[in-house]
Amino acid sequence: ERSTMLRHASSISSRRTILQHTRQSRSHLRCVSSGSQLPSSSSSIGRKRLAPWKSSTVPIPSSTTTTNPVRWHASVFSGRWEDKEWHQKDFLKDVTVKEKESWLDSMLKDKFQEVDVQAFLIILQALATPDIDDTGAPRRAEHWMARLKSHPSLHPTPECYQAAIQAWANSNKENILVVVNRSERWLNELIAESENAPERIRPTIECYNAFLDALTRGRSGSNKRNQTIVQSNASKAEGILRRLHSEFHHFGEAATVIPNTDTFNFVIRGWTRCKHDTIIAKKVLALLRLMEAYQRENPTSSRVLPDTRSYSMAIDAFGSVAKMKARECYESDGGFSNDPSVNGISELEEAQSILTYMHDLQDAGVKGVVPHAIPYNILITGWASIAGYGHEDAPFRAEAILRTMLSHKDNGFADRAPDRISFEKVISAWANSNHPNAGKRANWWLKRLWNDAEVDGNAELLPNKTTYNIVMRALAKTDGAKAAETLLLKLGDKYKEQKEIGLCPNSESFAIVIRAWLQKAKRERNVEDRIAALRRAIEWLQSLQQVENEQNLSTSPELYLGVLRCATKCARRRRETLKLATETFEAMKHSRFQYDSYPYSLLLQIGLDALSGPKDDDERILFVENLLVDCSEDGLVSSTFLQAIMNSRTYATGWTKDAKQELIQRFFSEWPLPQSWSRNVSNPRSIPLPNHVGLVV
Repeated sequence: ERSTMLRHASSISSRRTILQHTRQSRSHLRCVSSGSQLPSSSSSIGRKRLAPWKSSTVPIPSSTTTTNPVRWHASVFSGRWEDKEWHQKDFLKDVTVKEKESWLDSMLKDKFQEVDVQAFLIILQALATPDIDDTGAPRRAEHWMARLKSHPSLHPTPECYQAAIQAWANSNKENILVVVNRSERWLNELIAESENAPERIRPTIECYNAFLDALTRGRSGSNKRNQTIVQSNASKAEGILRRLHSEFHHFGEAATVIPNTDTFNFVIRGWTRCKHDTIIAKKVLALLRLMEAYQRENPTSSRVLPDTRSYSMAIDAFGSVAKMKARECYESDGGFSNDPSVNGISELEEAQSILTYMHDLQDAGVKGVVPHAIPYNILITGWASIAGYGHEDAPFRAEAILRTMLSHKDNGFADRAPDRISFEKVISAWANSNHPNAGKRANWWLKRLWNDAEVDGNAELLPNKTTYNIVMRALAKTDGAKAAETLLLKLGDKYKEQKEIGLCPNSESFAIVIRAWLQKAKRERNVEDRIAALRRAIEWLQSLQQVENEQNLSTSPELYLGVLRCATKCARRRRETLKLATETFEAMKHSRFQYDSYPYSLLLQIGLDALSGPKDDDERILFVENLLVDCSEDGLVSSTFLQAIMNSRTYATGWTKDAKQELIQRFFSEWPLPQSWSRNVSNPRSIPLPNHVGLVV
């Protein structure tokens, strides 16, 4: 009887333990969903070892293997175990996503009872592929998830939720806030469903990783590089990781979701994108050390192993902090500081030590850590970034790293051999610097790149227009506009000779040369030389206009305005300058770009200076009248336009103070101005007007 009572008590105790653990797991899931903070610890990793570590899986696991859990779920909920044609590996392999969607839509109409979860998963995974380039993919994924959830006998699997989240993560044209909110909605829905039916569905680490990908992925476009949003998302990503780590710390292998290498790498990536925060290097280093703690706990089969990507992003974080410090030091002190703790040198030395450590790990036989060209390129980029803030030695340090890579290549380490980006980053270091021979060194490395590409027979090493643009920028700074122009002409000849699209000059190629001639026009002391340089800039702008819309070439408003601003510096009694400016102004008006009152103001200023002689009185009045008519018809008369008259230079003869007053009296004798003339001149006291209008000057 005593033995029976002990066994009964033991059974009750066991059930209580299981119940308590289940409640703790559900509580954790609610914390992750609601954003509550769980205790975290990095001192000990997974004290309970209930099962061997499992290898990390890819973000969207294949659904075509014979032991596919999705097939098991589909069989349970559809009541069928037999294979179906869409369970085959190559089913609909070579058709478009929309054709796959049409297939499933047809199946749901004609063979509704035969459709299982796997059929939906084929569509969802197709919509979640990274190279789909379809702006509607995430919303269509949501549409298919809704249809799956409305099916009377089927239920989504974790892989379905993962695909829906990943579809949003891959969306580059959606507003970042929408991407995060929609992907988080699906993760929270999965967590809620797992709480209601834990025996049927549970979230996987791949689902969390897909959401972390959405939070931390680099994006382009409006509002997508907002540092406030980027930093908020990085903090949110780390909070999720810490909670997952905390659960694993408490429950070990029994934890609901266990982080893996990708989980950490997504969070580290988020912090490396915070380009205005000097503490990102410390945050990344702390995460890297936590990853190494996981590895030390289980060296042979850990889910978390710092890899090449992890260490490379740490190097990038230190490079970003180095740039921030160098810029702040340069702007506050007005030059480069010799203190390595404030000029960014300490951070770059730390980055170098990480690269050296990667070599040590590889030599020790650690898998997954390969110091190939990418971490080297990131380190070169760090030196190139501080070269523009007075560090005279930065280009030479960048060159030293490239020469090390060339040495590795000569010694047979092909994975450490430099690529085209390696050369471009060294050239950028020279272009950013203020060395007097920067242009020549950049040009020398361009020739070396051509030589290595031809000797090695490596097409991937061949320079392209981006390479040439960097060299042109360096030449424009040190050797002048003519040197940059010569290189652009050589690039054009290379393109004609090789018919290689990568060598076709782009809009930036033309813009570099145009800006170089405009800079020359501003620096020249002789007016004739100024006008000659201005004319050359306009000729290149006209050349760009002629080939516009070919090979994605395009002018820009800044180029037109740059010409007009430069013309104001050499317009005094120079009718040819007014002619050049008028041609440019008309070209801008007929371009596809919107314009405001500023071009009118610049042209007015040029005309008043160019027609400032005593013999130009009649022509000056006619010019102002015609320009005012055009400006008023466009509704662009502004305070800036009126101030161009009031603040214009006057002379002893010709355009005198009295002539200015007469012109104002002639054209602006009545106030207020007609409403159709202007969009922003409403308060007469906001602009300087003469006393005879009834206002105080």
